[in-house]
Amino acid sequence: MKTRRFIISVIALICTTGVKAIEQETDGTYLIASTTDWNAFAAGISNGTIHITANAKLTADIEVTTMIGSESKKYAGTFDGNHHTITANITGTSRYVAPFCYLSGATIKDIIVDGSVNGDIHCAGLVGAVSGSGLISNAVVRATVTTKGSHCGGVLGHAQDSYTTMNGCIFSGTINGKSSGSTVGAICGWNHGGLTTINNCMEFGTFTNCSTFNPIFCGSTVKANSSYYLTPKKNTEKDYGTQILSSMPGEVCKQMEISGNPYSVPVLVDGIDSKYDYSGEAISPEPVVSFFGTTLKKGTDYTVSYSHNISVGIATVTITGMGEYKGTKTINFKIIGICLSGAGTEDSPYLINSDDDWISFVTCIEENSFSGQHVKLTKDINIQSMAGVRDDHPFTGTFDGDGHTMTANIVSTATGDGLSTNNLNDVGIAPFHFIKDATIKNVRIAGTINAKSNHAAGLIGVAYETNTISDCVVSATITTTAGYVSGIIGHGFTSTTTIKDCLFNGRIEGGSYIGAIWGHNHGGIGYIVNCLEKGTYPNGNIHPIYYDGSVNLTNNYYVTGSDSKSTKATAEALADGTVTNALNNGRTGDNAPWIQDPVTNLPMLRIFVPDNSGISTGMTLPLNDHGQIIHDNAPWYHIDGQKLSGKPTEKGIYIRNGRKIIVK
Repeated sequence: MKTRRFIISVIALICTTGVKAIEQETDGTYLIASTTDWNAFAAGISNGTIHITANAKLTADIEVTTMIGSESKKYAGTFDGNHHTITANITGTSRYVAPFCYLSGATIKDIIVDGSVNGDIHCAGLVGAVSGSGLISNAVVRATVTTKGSHCGGVLGHAQDSYTTMNGCIFSGTINGKSSGSTVGAICGWNHGGLTTINNCMEFGTFTNCSTFNPIFCGSTVKANSSYYLTPKKNTEKDYGTQILSSMPGEVCKQMEISGNPYSVPVLVDGIDSKYDYSGEAISPEPVVSFFGTTLKKGTDYTVSYSHNISVGIATVTITGMGEYKGTKTINFKIIGICLSGAGTEDSPYLINSDDDWISFVTCIEENSFSGQHVKLTKDINIQSMAGVRDDHPFTGTFDGDGHTMTANIVSTATGDGLSTNNLNDVGIAPFHFIKDATIKNVRIAGTINAKSNHAAGLIGVAYETNTISDCVVSATITTTAGYVSGIIGHGFTSTTTIKDCLFNGRIEGGSYIGAIWGHNHGGIGYIVNCLEKGTYPNGNIHPIYYDGSVNLTNNYYVTGSDSKSTKATAEALADGTVTNALNNGRTGDNAPWIQDPVTNLPMLRIFVPDNSGISTGMTLPLNDHGQIIHDNAPWYHIDGQKLSGKPTEKGIYIRNGRKIIVK
């Protein structure tokens, strides 16, 4: 159904401009069908007979010689080029010469510019300047821009201190600088604050007398994503995109010959957001694929496929070229939200039931730090990713391992040298990368952790604020080439963190400044209480409890190295229950977290013993005052934990002294 149109005769407009009124749609959008309409719209904005927020749509290819907007009358509406072309013949002596002189809060979209623009400082092929905010999308500038000044742009001259976004813009024209040289940005010429965001843009032009040139942006503050350029930068530091070459792996391209040389020119892909809310169903956003302002057709020019797009985590959309478009481009997006079962309360915690649930948990932390919420592990799992991977999105809840084991295979090639640098997210490689006001308890870490940066650890990389780590065992192998490595926590930073009733019996290979329980802190204070070190260190450089920082030690025991504030644990004291009893520190019965492991006959946290021994969790082992199982006249038990009156007479597998015994 065609949009209803009607003619509105604006007497004031006729009187002041001497031209007929512009045709409008029913919603008030001005329809620009000719040069006369363009001139009337520009004049109306200038003299106030058309409001600066008025919307307009181009309905035909036209020629233009005048500018819309000015420094005193900044255009603030939406101008839809409707994929038509304006051929400019604009000359001015002031700054900001362009078809759209000055914007503030405006949107310019789906427009092509040919012809020529001649001006002074900050002139441009489409928009001279923007203040406040602005959006320029799917604009193709093929015009020749000639400047007598500097800091001009192919698409936008000066973003001022605005927050302007440029999506899918292409400059394939020519910029002629002044004879003594000019500063030029092919997509945006300049800004002096705010933030200019440039997404999916492309430079494909010709440039003369440009002493300082950047194919994407010259200015102070920019965020550039997925942009491409043909012409190398000149006398400018930053690369804001990817140079177009004869071969472009990872892109969908069309082969073109430019100045006798072959190039693979990428298509531009838009329409894929960085994140979507979890819904329980497949999330399949449709990409918008274009080439020099022409939207390509799915099924004719490309195909689309998706993977991992149901569960919380990282999903992918893959675009594969067809016909004259070759290659494949993969774009990642996040599915966010809580898809773990449970309510997040202490009585009904979020449950991690599988390896995939851990991935969902890790992803959720970037949007929901779990502050005040509870998460529980329900089975042994394998992990390859870190929880709280960013320092500004740490884990802040309560994590209860419930006596289960996480077997890690975490590898990081990051080389951050410490928290005094800007590489915060490169340090502290561990299953829990960053925590803040968190509680971690009842979990065992096995497997391997490989890092090249400082503060790698078996459980927690970096801790902020106030934290408690309790009843945890790290049996993993930690390999590093850097320093301040630790079995439990790499860096306490400025936090007040308590580690109590924890055991490190893993292995640390390489590294320097090793603290088996705690690596390092500065400014904060740590508390280590009732902990045991019993690790392996091939390089021999070991401080058995902590390396350095402000740490208070209470009732800790160690096997390797020397610590004047803790107690050396001999092999005899470990085996006869002396250390176990000491670590319990007066706690008895169910309140005693330490027990003599019936398999290894060494101290172990009670919550992990049933899994190690195969004994039913409902079975209470007879213990002496040292926490050892009583061996003399020890009773016999069925494998399910039922106590017998004496030695069994039937064949089967039984438990005595905490060990499985086969009776034949």
